[in-house]
Amino acid sequence: MYMAEIKRLDYYLGALPFGNFYVDDCDTLKNFIDSLLDGKPSTMNNTPLTGNVNVTNQSVTILDDLDSIATLTPEYVYDNYFSNDTSTEKTYQTLSFEKDVQTTVSTTVTHGFQIGGKLGAEVKGSVSIPFVADGGVTVSAEISGQYNFSSADTETTTTSQKLIIPSQSGNIRPGYTTRVQIMLAKINIPQTAVHFSGSMSGTVHRDPIPSSVIGLVDYDLYDEVRSLENNCSNSTVGRDTGLVLNNANQSVDFSGSGFFTGSITAFNFYVKITEYPINNSSQENIRWYSIEPKVLNQSIIRHRFPSNSSVNTCNC
Repeated sequence: MYMAEIKRLDYYLGALPFGNFYVDDCDTLKNFIDSLLDGKPSTMNNTPLTGNVNVTNQSVTILDDLDSIATLTPEYVYDNYFSNDTSTEKTYQTLSFEKDVQTTVSTTVTHGFQIGGKLGAEVKGSVSIPFVADGGVTVSAEISGQYNFSSADTETTTTSQKLIIPSQSGNIRPGYTTRVQIMLAKINIPQTAVHFSGSMSGTVHRDPIPSSVIGLVDYDLYDEVRSLENNCSNSTVGRDTGLVLNNANQSVDFSGSGFFTGSITAFNFYVKITEYPINNSSQENIRWYSIEPKVLNQSIIRHRFPSNSSVNTCNC
């Protein structure tokens, strides 16, 4: 079980300069900052003070090595024997056929951030694992998933395709049997942790700011946070805020966490050819190759499931 939370950067940015009132009491300043991030805005004329700023360098990283945690299961879609009991070489040919396949990926945000605009990024990666059958081929697949850092949700995307597997043909040696097996590669990626990050910099634009209030103007984010940190270290960044003052880039960086899981169908089909003498099946000769299907049609369905204050996970 984990607790999902979203830090309110819009409230933090809108009211951050008010922290100057608390520089003589660092504990009070920390509590003020935490209150903003937890979703309790500072108000002026009963209106929450919010702010917006430039956000750059948003990225998502999968922390585990996918090749080491992914598992692969073959799904046989064709299996037939062709025998040649003559003294001359013959040819076999399979029928072409259609196959419906699905790929499903789920992305979950457990510790995120909300701001005036949507925060988010796409995670991309690849996985390569040996085929469980004989180890004769390595299966590779690309993965991707979209994260919305502003919402503690799980988004599931299912891509459905109807594929056409073209006819396959080959030679059958005299006195031999040729077995042709065509299969899909199903790749399962168990729940794995992700880390996401981004940077905020430049002028914070606050809205609304009552015109009757003197001094409540837009401000430079880096300069304001650096000034407050010089007086009260780890008051506006650090601790469990998920924020870091980046002096090299003159920015305030944020980082959060979540999960990724997927059930992926590798795009290519894999063909296993087994040859052996009709009178001695123990003398096998095995070879593999892959074929690229044709996509007849494709549909994508997305579902979003909001999390409550607590979310149950299963490490099945």
